[in-house]
Amino acid sequence: MRFAAFLTLVTFANLSFAQQPVAPTDAKSPEDERKSFKLPDGFVAQLVAAEPQFAPWPFGGTPKTPGIQKPIQLAFDAKGRLWVTTSYHYPFAAPKGEESDKLFVLSDFGDDGLAKKIEVFDDKLNIPIGILPLPDCKSCIVSSAGEILKLTDTDGDGKADTREVLFTGFGFKDTHGMYNSFAYLPDGWVYACHGFSNESRVKGKDGHEVHMQSGNTFRFRPDGSRIEIYTRGQVNPFGMTVDPWFNLYTADCHSKPITQLIKGAYYDSFGKPHDGLGYAPHVTHHDHGSTGLCGLTWYDADQFPDQWKGCTFLGNVVTNRINADKIEWKGSTPVAKELPDFLSSGDPWFRPSDIKLGPDGALYVSDFYNKIIGHYEVDLKHPGRDKSRGRVWRIVWQGKDGKASPPKMPFADLTKETPEKLVELTGSKNITTRLMATRALIERGKETLPVVKEAFKKPRDMTDRQFIDLVWVVTRLEFDKQAAFLDNAHEAAISTDYIFLLNRATQTRPIDPHAAVAFDKFPRNVRKKYENPTPGQSINPLPERIKEQARAERIRVDAQLEAPFRYTHDIADLTSIIVRALPEDVGLRHAARISLRNVLADPDTQGDLVWALKLFIAKKGQDVAVLDDVFLGVPTAYAGWWLSERLKAGTLDPAFAERAYQHVGRYGCDCHRQQAWVAAQDITDGRSRIGMMQALRRGVASAGASFAPSDLARLTRTVQGGLTAADDGVVLGSLQLAATIDYDVAPAALELVTNPKRSEAVRLAAFAAVEKQPKDKLLPACSDIVKDATSPPALREKALPILAASTKLLDLILLKDLLKTAPHRQGVLIATGLASSKEGTAHLFAAVQTGNASARLLQEKAVLDRLKATNADKWEARVKELTAGLPSADARIAALLKQRGDGFKKAKIDLDAGKKLFGTTCANCHQLGGQGAKVGPQLDGIGNRGVERIMEDVLDPNRNVDHAFYTTTLELKDGRQLSGLLRVEGKTLILIDPQAKETRVSEADVDKKRTSPLSPMPSDIAEKLKPQEFYHLIGYLADQRQK
Repeated sequence: MRFAAFLTLVTFANLSFAQQPVAPTDAKSPEDERKSFKLPDGFVAQLVAAEPQFAPWPFGGTPKTPGIQKPIQLAFDAKGRLWVTTSYHYPFAAPKGEESDKLFVLSDFGDDGLAKKIEVFDDKLNIPIGILPLPDCKSCIVSSAGEILKLTDTDGDGKADTREVLFTGFGFKDTHGMYNSFAYLPDGWVYACHGFSNESRVKGKDGHEVHMQSGNTFRFRPDGSRIEIYTRGQVNPFGMTVDPWFNLYTADCHSKPITQLIKGAYYDSFGKPHDGLGYAPHVTHHDHGSTGLCGLTWYDADQFPDQWKGCTFLGNVVTNRINADKIEWKGSTPVAKELPDFLSSGDPWFRPSDIKLGPDGALYVSDFYNKIIGHYEVDLKHPGRDKSRGRVWRIVWQGKDGKASPPKMPFADLTKETPEKLVELTGSKNITTRLMATRALIERGKETLPVVKEAFKKPRDMTDRQFIDLVWVVTRLEFDKQAAFLDNAHEAAISTDYIFLLNRATQTRPIDPHAAVAFDKFPRNVRKKYENPTPGQSINPLPERIKEQARAERIRVDAQLEAPFRYTHDIADLTSIIVRALPEDVGLRHAARISLRNVLADPDTQGDLVWALKLFIAKKGQDVAVLDDVFLGVPTAYAGWWLSERLKAGTLDPAFAERAYQHVGRYGCDCHRQQAWVAAQDITDGRSRIGMMQALRRGVASAGASFAPSDLARLTRTVQGGLTAADDGVVLGSLQLAATIDYDVAPAALELVTNPKRSEAVRLAAFAAVEKQPKDKLLPACSDIVKDATSPPALREKALPILAASTKLLDLILLKDLLKTAPHRQGVLIATGLASSKEGTAHLFAAVQTGNASARLLQEKAVLDRLKATNADKWEARVKELTAGLPSADARIAALLKQRGDGFKKAKIDLDAGKKLFGTTCANCHQLGGQGAKVGPQLDGIGNRGVERIMEDVLDPNRNVDHAFYTTTLELKDGRQLSGLLRVEGKTLILIDPQAKETRVSEADVDKKRTSPLSPMPSDIAEKLKPQEFYHLIGYLADQRQK
């Protein structure tokens, strides 16, 4: 144990300097940086390109272009050239007409990896990130702030001379979270990531518009004809890769490192809701100790030893590493097993922003080489942000004896290769080469079909992957003949995976119904292959057969997700798949649930839907339960009908029933809501009855609907009885329900507020219920609360501002006396209230002058803002007089930071105590290690910021506020003001306060809405925690880094 503790300390010592927001070292030369890399035995990093002052050139003469700067993302083309987006402008987009960022093309790689030729394809871009060279090698698709462009070299001089705007309307206010990572698959779609914070509204040439806010993935046609949402959610996806089965994966810095994309799925993000089906599963359940992961790539090649096949590599720009994971399969669901770091760097400037598998089998790494990588953690204008350096590396297997052959490009120019050679290359062991050859065959057109079809005459001579890729070619080029081809392919197949051709098949016209019939044979053919093997056919062992069957069903489901039309008879098939899926095959189940939801929600199936569903009503068991669950994701009245029938039966699990009531309220017709109200009224348990009515009410409010008279009568009776119940849970629910109807709770609520025998939660809720009453009616209760020393502090803080706004002399005298003993936080509330009137302002100044109140109160922004609004006579002069000689508010914070920083260095830290304090102080808004809520920023890897920055974030939360977490203030038509983080659900606005409490407000009740660059996070942690508790908490947070 002592040795383990020592090892941990050594590890932290080694990591701490590399993970500071601003690297404490100077830049290294490329050679010195390379020497700092640590790789597994047998691997070596080679320099491909570097910034001009260090660009090595051992070939004699002078290169045309001496080097590159600030590389971001990479992509190979059909000539084996490497395209590199770079940006001098980052982090500020250039004004229109001043764009000068460059797109480089690197080629002619030596055995040592060095690019002998570096060309500038375009030099008028604006923070380009995503790059896709097109199969003709004359043009490319590239992002440039706000747009996706197609650049073309029409005269063959290696420079773009025409540009076409394919799409515009992308947001770019957050330049580190823009759209990125273009992946072109054989289905004819280009897949891409949409990054953090930005909001985009983009149309294709067909007029179809998509709206994206913050993390999403999307796809588009390379001719600009259409753009579509692919998945919703994730926080900041940056990096995309594909596996041998054409599954797509993204790297995400803030939710989980690796996510497999399921079409139509929702992934967790900051405070964003899912679609009713829950969030889709992630591939990783670890975080690699960072919130800066990017550049994901899947290794499927033979230049590395076999053990690396099926591994993924991630760039970790915060910890200066390349992380590795081995993908294992639970049925058809990939699960990442964390491996030791593939590369670690002793140079804290190493920033691996992208990683690509080259056609030669080597890994190519874009190194944004920079002293600073954090976008929000460090001032964007910090002089340490480097503008001139950048490297591209190649990682190769040299063998432990150093004698392995250097990697070679398997082709010179696919645009000039014969169809026979292209078919041969689709059998490559390298997925990058296979995809390029497949795209080249498709690009070449129908002239390649005779050679491709000839290959199918000898299917046993083809590899599994080659079979799949060539089927793609046939179905893309002869779509109308795919049915016959599929029928034949069933008999010839050497693997089940070829059927994936129908996944993401071209959407230019509906899938041939005959092809769908052939496709339906697939699962039966899989079973038949095992029941009646042909002579000489090898049969995989049982675990592999189970995995293959699961993958076959996943492929079937994925194909149905892409189908342009749906049938009600799919309900039974999909339900069966969900029921029989392995418990751990969460990806298959979620994909099938989405597909089933699509059938149930498809307007073209509605005519047959009732008939199809009635067949299920008579059934019992898992099948019906599956439909219950999926209907929560169906936003139609049919869902309201089904769920209201199930609620009427009274057999649903309470937790599920609550969600069902809300769904009926939001999407059901009036008759369905009536049935649900009756079902809720019949629940005998008081808490459950209130809970279900609340859920139903939330749904009705989200729909912007009103209550029927009979429903209102039921609610009124429930509230009347609930307000006097002995059970606090029933009282709380009744108060919440009362807020949604025209029912005067004031008499009962005021009694609850002043009743010391009631719980704090009930008294606070009762107070909230009467806050919009005339203030004169509240003053007696507020006075009683603040006079009673046993009143809960939170209740006192509610009462103080109302009492402080009074102009009655006795109230003002009481408040002035309270200022003598009130803690600073409550003192600010009192002072703010007193400053709301000229009479109160006079008492406030008098209290400060006589020493009965701290002059520091007059430096608080809230108090000063209120004094300015009241504009009492000579108030500014009085503030200046009374605060003379006091240090500024900024100076106080600086002093507090120094005091706590010095104390932390001497303190003995208890990490367990810190973890508990995180749970009670922070976890209501922040998630760390999978624990806590995702209201505010996720804190995995927060220790990488260093103790000083963590203390700044905790003690001065308004210093660095992410745009996504600005405070929103709503001024309601009834005079109330509510503040917090804003979320929108239909016509309901939801504000989340620092305690993670949600307040729902109808859009129609809002008079004004404003956003301020202030954090909702409380700034009084130093007051709430004792110094030693504070040190435990900071110590625990600082410990949360990669170990």
